[in-house]
Amino acid sequence: MKIAIVQLSDIHITSDTDPVLQRAELIASSLYQYAECVKQIFLVLSGDIAYSGKEEQYDCASTFINQILDSLKNEYRTPVSIVMVPGNHDCDFEKNTSVRKAVIADLNNVPLETIDEAQIDQCVSVQEAYFLFQKRIAEHGLIHDDHLWAQYRFEVRGKAILFDCLNVAWVSNINERQGGGVFSISKVLWQDKRISRYSFRCSTSSYALVKSRTVSRC
Repeated sequence: MKIAIVQLSDIHITSDTDPVLQRAELIASSLYQYAECVKQIFLVLSGDIAYSGKEEQYDCASTFINQILDSLKNEYRTPVSIVMVPGNHDCDFEKNTSVRKAVIADLNNVPLETIDEAQIDQCVSVQEAYFLFQKRIAEHGLIHDDHLWAQYRFEVRGKAILFDCLNVAWVSNINERQGGGVFSISKVLWQDKRISRYSFRCSTSSYALVKSRTVSRC
C-alpha cells in the first residue's frame, strides 16, 4: 500500500490578489506522477494558511484548496483527504481581548492541571475563523477535536492511518518568544495506545515556542 502526503505550509493568504492563488493547478499537476501509483493522497495544511486569521482570507483559501482538489479529481480517481492544523498567523489578534491576555499571562503562574475549559475558550477565541474554515473543508475523517488537539482517522486498504494535529498556537501573541507557550500532550500520548498501522503528528513550526510542560487536564 502506497500513500502520498502533500504538505502546504505558510501560505499566508492576505487577499484574493495573492499570486499563490493562481498556482492551484500547478500544485495539483505536480502530483499527477504520483496519483496513479498511490491509494490515497493526504493534503496536510500545516499552519499559517491565512496571514491574520480573517474570515475573508479563509474564503480565498477555500477556493484555492477546492481548485487543487478539482484539478486532481479531473485527472485521477485517487481519493484526496485534507488534514489541517493552525499556526500563529491563523489567529486574528484584533480579537485579542484584555481577558485573553490576562489568561495567557496567568498560565505560567498557576498549576497547569487547574486550567479549565473557560480559559481554553478564551485562548482559542482568536482562532474562530480558522475553526469555521476547518469545518468547511476538513471534517472528513475527523474523529476528535477539542480545539487543542484534533485527530483524523482514515482507512486505506484495511490499514488505519491516524493524524494527530496539535494546536500549539492556542496561546500565540503578536510578539512571540521562545518557550513562552504551554501545551497539553498527556491525552495525545494516551491516544497513541490505540491500535493503528500508521500514525503521524502534525504541528506548526511555532512548536519551538512551546516549553516542555504539560496540562494534565487534557
